[in-house]
Amino acid sequence: MSKTSRFLGVSRSAFYEKCKKHNLLSCNWSSNN
Repeated sequence: MSKTSRFLGVSRSAFYEKCKKHNLLSCNWSSNN
């Protein structure tokens, strides 16, 4: 389970960074959830 959580955490972080880099406000909802 720890492996999965870590994987999701990394993916989420990468996704957030990607959106942040492109300044996509539409990605904010993903961060809030």
